[in-house]
Amino acid sequence: MSTYRFRIISTERAVLAEHDRHLADMPAVWCELVLLSWRVPEAGAHIEVSDEAGEMIIRVGIATARATAARTGAAA
Repeated sequence: MSTYRFRIISTERAVLAEHDRHLADMPAVWCELVLLSWRVPEAGAHIEVSDEAGEMIIRVGIATARATAARTGAAA
């Protein structure tokens, strides 16, 4: 298991929320990201995910995360 930091960033680049999760692999990271995207009401916001070293590994807009979930049948 690795620790990943999830940050929701507003259109004004403010951090709206931040939490760490211990997850097994990248599919689990994407699942968490998709679930998180449905809890963000702000249009234009995005999610950033960093690994244990602090390196950003994912940066995706809320709309893109939701659309990806809909196309792939990922958890919603």
